[in-house]
Amino acid sequence: MAPRSRLPRVSPVSAFGFFICCVGIIWTYVQFFQFKAGILMIKPGAVVPGSAAFAPFLEYDTVKRTLNGIIQENNLNVPPLTGSGIIAFAAWYSMFNCYNAIADELDRKQP
Repeated sequence: MAPRSRLPRVSPVSAFGFFICCVGIIWTYVQFFQFKAGILMIKPGAVVPGSAAFAPFLEYDTVKRTLNGIIQENNLNVPPLTGSGIIAFAAWYSMFNCYNAIADELDRKQP
C-alpha cells in the first residue's frame, strides 16, 4: 500500500462544475476550500482570499503569488503559475493543477 499523503488533493475538472448543475457548483466550491486548506497546511498564514472561490479572476494574482512563493521557498521542480486568470473556469483549473503539482512534490520530498 502506498503511503498516505498528508496534503489534500483537488480535482482540476471540478473547475468546470458550473456547467453541470447545482451539484457541480457545490463540487467546485468544496474543491476550492480543500485547495485553500491544503495551501494553509503548507504555509500557515498564506493569503488565499475566500472571494477567489466566487470570482477567481479577481484574486488570481494573489493566489498566483502565493503558489509561486511556495514553489520558490521550497525549491520545488514545479513550473510557476502564469497567465491572467481572466476566465473563471480556466483560472480555477490552472490553480488546482499547480496546487496538486506542489503537493506531489512536497510529498516526494518527505522521508
